[in-house]
Amino acid sequence: MDPVLEAGFRQPAVVKVTLVRIELQSGVLRLTDGGFVLFNSEVYVAAQSPYGVLDSIGQITEGGSGTTTRVEISLKPESDVAVSDLANPLNQGGLVQWWEGVINPAAGGLIGEPKLKFQGSYDKGRFTVDEQGWTLTIECGSEAELQLLANSDWRLNNSTHQRAWPGELGLRHVTNLPRQIFWRTEAPRGAISYPTGTGGGTGGGGGLRPQGRELF
Repeated sequence: MDPVLEAGFRQPAVVKVTLVRIELQSGVLRLTDGGFVLFNSEVYVAAQSPYGVLDSIGQITEGGSGTTTRVEISLKPESDVAVSDLANPLNQGGLVQWWEGVINPAAGGLIGEPKLKFQGSYDKGRFTVDEQGWTLTIECGSEAELQLLANSDWRLNNSTHQRAWPGELGLRHVTNLPRQIFWRTEAPRGAISYPTGTGGGTGGGGGLRPQGRELF
């Protein structure tokens, strides 16, 4: 954290400020939870028509098995046109940033450099209506979610190999292998086996029982 900002948080009667920046298909939305703030040569306002005001920001959820860090940002749009614009599926992937800072009550400007609490991307919008009016909640994800995408086209296979080294056919049969490879684990016993010999006999003798062996 910026030392100047840290000192600002420690002062008595601190005036905190929240800054949110969202890149939409229709433009950039810059909102604060009160007044107006100049930050990084951009003006953040309390209300930006027709998108309304900043309602709340949910707690950052920690990532876990199969999940990543996420946050929800709620707005109070002014009209159905604004709702449609904010919830546009084409907004998905737009940059979303959230800072927390301190305002100098005497000068009206920021004290130090606001702390970046979250930086991620627009995932999807969720619209609700209740007795308090319209609410558009934007669900945001982090870049870590890209690690959860299927990466079959990145694996060591003929297609990827050909893109890197056209004409080099060393992996041309890899995608056609019928056997399963057990990576960093033992194959289940008896799951993959085949007979290695045959036996037979004449008269009353019994044939040798074929023995199986595991491939891995």
